[in-house]
Amino acid sequence: MNICFRKLGPRDKGIYRTVRLESLKKFPENFCSTYEEQKAKPKLAYEYYLEQEHTDKFVIGAFYKENLIGICGFNREEKNTGEIIQMYVKPPFQGNKVGLFLLKATLKEAFKLRQTEKVELDVLEGSKAAKRLYEIVGFVEENLSRNLTNCVEKQKHLRHMILHRKDFLLNI
Repeated sequence: MNICFRKLGPRDKGIYRTVRLESLKKFPENFCSTYEEQKAKPKLAYEYYLEQEHTDKFVIGAFYKENLIGICGFNREEKNTGEIIQMYVKPPFQGNKVGLFLLKATLKEAFKLRQTEKVELDVLEGSKAAKRLYEIVGFVEENLSRNLTNCVEKQKHLRHMILHRKDFLLNI
């Protein structure tokens, strides 16, 4: 299977929106945003960042035969810390290491940014496959769990994971 990975840009806004909304519709339990609230927006937050080709907020896409089959977002708010968000691979491509290579491509881009020393993410406690994927890349769980109360009408119990630059570079 020949899959390429690249940073999305202004020309990709439409296909990004389609895939992002699909992720929310098919797997609402995995995300804090809802399909209905996001679909109602004229532009998703990351559509703005794609237009601006923002360096600290970007999305890496996985493409198969020119079709976007997966997305993984990165957000750096703090000087040395970023966050993985919106990780999604379309169901027909799940289980084929697309998610692994998509995550690695996103982390490579993230660690190219000066001063990015660590990347964090939250994973739902029951998402064993997602947690395993993050561990393969080198993320470790912090001794902290938290409830996110603004997630889809109920609390979702999350596990917080972190990856330091030095640990990622050892794993690639």
